[in-house]
Amino acid sequence: MNMDQKGFANIILVVVIVVLVCAVGYFAFVKKSVPPGPTTSPITTPAQKLSDLVGKWTIVSVEENGVQVVSEGSGAIIEFFDNGTYKASGGCNRMDIRSYTISDSRISFEVSGTEMACAKNIVEFHHLAKVYSPELNDKILLLRYKTYNVVEGIFKLQKSSPL
Repeated sequence: MNMDQKGFANIILVVVIVVLVCAVGYFAFVKKSVPPGPTTSPITTPAQKLSDLVGKWTIVSVEENGVQVVSEGSGAIIEFFDNGTYKASGGCNRMDIRSYTISDSRISFEVSGTEMACAKNIVEFHHLAKVYSPELNDKILLLRYKTYNVVEGIFKLQKSSPL
């Protein structure tokens, strides 16, 4: 290697080091400058016990991917019983009495009955099988679900009476 090649190699080495230092500094700055999330806890709390749900719940609305697809619930109701069973009526699916369980702030519904494509503004009870998260706040129950074709939805229910 002659003197010109050594000088050129040193310049390249310095440039590579400067680029690396700049990249590390940039990523360190970006990580630190991300604003922190909200520090307040949400006002909703997951349903913890079967007794929290016991009673008659009227479906107020159903949203899918942020769009309200059912308004005023079309007369659909879900009745939760203290023995861990529920009865859904008023939707487009004929539903038998089935069970539900709550564990680790999650809810699981056993679903059966006739599955069919519902007309617009009619509650599709088969989506209960895909519920992954309940949120209970006062007399409002939100049941979040995700379908196999990546539709995210929310059943919004209001407690209408105890059983």
